[in-house]
Amino acid sequence: MMPNQKNQKTDSTKAPSAQQGTFPVPEPLENTIEQVLEGMLGPEKAEEASAAVVSILERHELFEGPMPPPALLRQYEEIVPGAAERMLSMAERQLDHQIHWERTAIHSQARNSFWSLCFGFLIAAGLIIGAIFCAVTGHEQVALALVGASALGLVPAFINAWKQARRSQPPSQPPQAADGKRRK
Repeated sequence: MMPNQKNQKTDSTKAPSAQQGTFPVPEPLENTIEQVLEGMLGPEKAEEASAAVVSILERHELFEGPMPPPALLRQYEEIVPGAAERMLSMAERQLDHQIHWERTAIHSQARNSFWSLCFGFLIAAGLIIGAIFCAVTGHEQVALALVGASALGLVPAFINAWKQARRSQPPSQPPQAADGKRRK
C-alpha cells in the first residue's frame, strides 16, 4: 500500500481509470472482504481495513502464444490502426519459420542417422573381412583381435538402438488377471 493511499476510501460504484492500472472490485468480493474483516477486527475497523485490502488487490491476465486475446487485440487496433493485421502477419511468419527449422532438423537427423549406419556397416564389414583374411594367412591372433574389436563396437550399438526403440514405444498395459483386475 502506498503511503498517500493509506486514508483514501475506495468507491466501488466508480470504475477506476485505466491509466492507474486498477480495476473495479466486484461488489460480492468487496462484501465478502468486509464480512471477513468484521469478524476479525470488529465493525468499527472493518470498513477502513476493507478499503486498504481493496486498494492493494491486483488483477493479472496471462495469455500464451503469439496472439493476444481478441479483447486486447481490439484495444491494440484502437491505439495503433493496423496493429492487429501486423500481429497476425508476424505470427504467421513466426509459424512458417518454426515449421521450416523443424523440417530442416528432422531432415538433418535422418541424414545423419543414415550416414552413421552406412559408415558403421563399412567399418564392421572391413574389420570382419580383415579378420577372415588374417585367419586364412595364418595370423589367428590378429584375426581374433579384429573380430573382438568389431564385436566390441557392434554390441553396444545394438543395445543402445534396442533401448532407444523401447523408450519411443508407448507404455504397454500391465497384464490383467482372468477376473479383469490388473496385476501388480
